Amino acid sequence: MVHRDIKPENILIGENDVLKLADFGVSQIMNNGDDTLTTKAGTVFYFAPEICSGTSYRGKPADVWACGVVLY
Repeated sequence: MVHRDIKPENILIGENDVLKLADFGVSQIMNNGDDTLTTKAGTVFYFAPEICSGTSYRGKPADVWACGVVLY
């Protein structure tokens, strides 16, 4: 699964400080492990640069980019 909208508002802190993701409204289920996407979804401020290029991109690395933006 690719979340596609990782941002502080979608990260919850549970018991024992366990992080949980919320709001899977724009998430995408990967078929056969293929996380190639072509559509833009989520919050622009957390987009990976390749999402803005208008070509296909990989969802997992884009989610990792969004996590890095949140941590920064």
